[in-house]
Amino acid sequence: GVYWGACALDLLGQLHTLDREFVVNFVKSCAQPNGGYAGNVGHDAHLLYTLSAIQVLALFDAMDELDEDAVMQYVQSLQNEDGSFKGDEWGEVDTRFSYCAICCSSLLGRLDQINLPRALAYIKQCENFDGGFGCEPGGESHAGQVFTCVGALAIGD
Repeated sequence: GVYWGACALDLLGQLHTLDREFVVNFVKSCAQPNGGYAGNVGHDAHLLYTLSAIQVLALFDAMDELDEDAVMQYVQSLQNEDGSFKGDEWGEVDTRFSYCAICCSSLLGRLDQINLPRALAYIKQCENFDGGFGCEPGGESHAGQVFTCVGALAIGD
């Protein structure tokens, strides 16, 4: 939602048509006690929405509204021993979440606060014979996974 719409407006030179205070307050209302952000008020935190929150706040030059320490504690809490990341407390593992965690950490200038070498090694294990990437090692190659895995590897390099 908000991130994609705001990006489209920004690309069109029309970001100013959105009420900055309203958008920033909405993002803040989605903050959860665990440091993550939900996709809407009353929902659970998830790594996907946490990245979107950071991106929206960056787009609106409102990073001062973000508790970076709490966000990074949330991101760190989702990394598994093998380097992969869960999307939320319920435990689904997917390379999209690795991308989100690495993006969050990079945007906050805190790549050193996750186990980046292990995260990158996990992503590399998800590469398949066809050059594509899956959600997990041995998973079917998917264009979306190629984007997120190549992106994460590029950021982490």
